[in-house]
Amino acid sequence: MEDKHPPTCISWGVTTTVKHILTECRSYKEARVKHHIPLNLYESIGPDITCHVTSSLSSRLDKQKPNTPNT
Repeated sequence: MEDKHPPTCISWGVTTTVKHILTECRSYKEARVKHHIPLNLYESIGPDITCHVTSSLSSRLDKQKPNTPNT
């Protein structure tokens, strides 16, 4: 395993996590509303989640560059 720092959210400056993306981050608010993603993490990733939601958020993540420190 490589010793990598987790990516940092460019909007909040916190670690980018699934919970942050699905329930907190301003950058994904429009996508959450568009795809009717609940703000409750359990409801967001429960057994009824659909593939188009994860695909949409995944493509948006690809556009963000992680903030990695120089080593």
